[in-house]
Amino acid sequence: MSPADRAAEGKTLSRELSVFLIQLSVGLHKYGTYPKGHPVIEHAASAVFSGLSALLQQRDGLAIGVARDQLIVEGAATDTENAVLRDLAYRLHRHQIGVIRFRKSIAPEELLEFLQTVSAEANRQEMPFGLRPTEELERWPNIEIVPFTFEHLEIGAGDTQAEQGRSSQLWLGLASAALRRGRAGDVVDDAPDQIASAINTHREDKAYDQIIVGYLQELGRELRMREGESYHQLQSRVSQLLSSLDQETVTRLLTVGGELATRQDFVADFASSLPVKAVLDLVQAAASAKQQTISHSLLRMLTKLADHADQGQTSVRANADETFRSAVNDLLTDWTLEDPNPDTYTMVLDQLSLPSESAPAAGEAPDHLSEAPRILQMALELDVVGEAVWTSLARVVEDGRLDLLVASLDAAPHDSIAAETIWVRLADPSLMSGILEHGDAHLDAVERILDRVGLFAIGPMLDALAITDSRTMRHRLLNALTALGAPVGPPALARLDGAEWFVQRNLLIVLGALPEWPAEFHPEEFAIADDPRVRREAIKLMLQGQQRADLRPQGIVLSLGDADDAVMRLGINAALEGCPPAAEPLLAKLLDHKDEEVRVLAIRVFGTMRSRRARDLLLQQVLAKKKWWRRTRLNQPSPEMLAALRGLAATWARHPDVQVVMGLAERSGVHDIRQAAGLA
Repeated sequence: MSPADRAAEGKTLSRELSVFLIQLSVGLHKYGTYPKGHPVIEHAASAVFSGLSALLQQRDGLAIGVARDQLIVEGAATDTENAVLRDLAYRLHRHQIGVIRFRKSIAPEELLEFLQTVSAEANRQEMPFGLRPTEELERWPNIEIVPFTFEHLEIGAGDTQAEQGRSSQLWLGLASAALRRGRAGDVVDDAPDQIASAINTHREDKAYDQIIVGYLQELGRELRMREGESYHQLQSRVSQLLSSLDQETVTRLLTVGGELATRQDFVADFASSLPVKAVLDLVQAAASAKQQTISHSLLRMLTKLADHADQGQTSVRANADETFRSAVNDLLTDWTLEDPNPDTYTMVLDQLSLPSESAPAAGEAPDHLSEAPRILQMALELDVVGEAVWTSLARVVEDGRLDLLVASLDAAPHDSIAAETIWVRLADPSLMSGILEHGDAHLDAVERILDRVGLFAIGPMLDALAITDSRTMRHRLLNALTALGAPVGPPALARLDGAEWFVQRNLLIVLGALPEWPAEFHPEEFAIADDPRVRREAIKLMLQGQQRADLRPQGIVLSLGDADDAVMRLGINAALEGCPPAAEPLLAKLLDHKDEEVRVLAIRVFGTMRSRRARDLLLQQVLAKKKWWRRTRLNQPSPEMLAALRGLAATWARHPDVQVVMGLAERSGVHDIRQAAGLA
């Protein structure tokens, strides 16, 4: 996920806040450029004060959290691609400022002195402003400065700087904002507990809570894009922090935005990454934040799933975990009713709760909710079937009483002809369509029916897969279809051509999971589809190389040239395990990609190749441009330079040109360079 994607996914900063932050950045820049007393400075300072005063008319104060390349304001993070705001964050970060808070009664003189002090470049002063004595930090009554100086807080100490940088900066910003004071050299043990304790003790400070929520949401989005050891370390810290917050504090943080959508986003950011018990606590807190109640039945189901995912048998943990998170995401997607049970559904529940002896009054029509199940039960007891049984079966399916139906069939004797006949009858397309329509409310019953009906339900399941809007139901259908194996292939392939993009995507997933593809299936035809989501699934199949190894090189070439970033990344990661020569020109273009991670991956791929072009490109990354009066020298270390140096050392160490590079690396006093060259 690129910074732009991350910014688009998060909460958007209001226009008035964006304008003020830009004014503040421009004002600091002008203070650092023009001499004291210049008219340009006076105009810039006036604009900053006017913008701040307008904001403070509606607020008791304004707090700004500072990360290395972005700011956190009122629960939202600025876009790291915005050069002006990124420069403001860099400037404040270099001064080791973690939080700035402007109070409502701020005077023009205080703001002017603040601008003059912070506008100076930190690296040109004796020390950054955040490291100065307490009396200097507290010199302005209405501007609070929280230093950014907890040097020992890191996440994933074994990771590379690129991997851990953003997470560490966000965690460091959260710690500075929560603990409010710190000094260089402070050692913070059990930081999550300390941070949680500080947040728990703060009350009646909305601006403070907004910064905390902003950092937590950015950490939640960071968790969604990490993997490996760094993911687990970050997950452990965030989980420990949230579990240490008391329920009142969590509810307070969830209400800071005042809108249901804000609470949904907050929970959604962690729903896919935190342990299930922590997610369940967040869901309950979000429900109580503004009386957005959860039905007791749903809460019991979520709790049971959480227990299975956390402590259940090994064989069911993965499915329980996935089902739990899917249920939470579905809840968040459509969590709009004050009472989650609509009136019509409550009425049905009331009817079902009546005693079985409650017969209809004279002259009234029989209640089909009672009579149809009784007819089915009588048919199973007498072991007979007939037209009345099929009518009752259709009515039970139509009314969604699938749990009762499955329980009755399972309770029948093992040699019951009626039960076996009813199981087979459920494969009828019209009945199966009705069963799948009720899938969300009766997942276990539907799964039991699909397991029993098996091959007879392939057609209806494929049809349902094409139209269902439920991610949970789609997941169950995909599992059921792939479990049936090769017989699913021909009917799935028959539905592929001309289908909507989401149908094609789902069918490609089904075909890819089969032990053997149909002979007529050619995924490369869909690797050039209009929709990137279809291309992504088709290229995944080509890159697998399990059933058609000859498609892998073509898949890499197609993906590297794809305009969609996610598709391109599939190819560049696959190329690390073997890159075809035809992909070299496309790979070379990625050396100019805007994303540093992509550039580094492309260099790593070239480091595995033995072509002259690959060697020359690696040398260009490692060696500085030579001028006639200077000797050959190494570039300054950067992720790209170090990746290229590793590639040369691994693949071209004996080449004369590369031996020159190795000699320069051996004489270098930079540890990272020596390590990349395999000399440390």
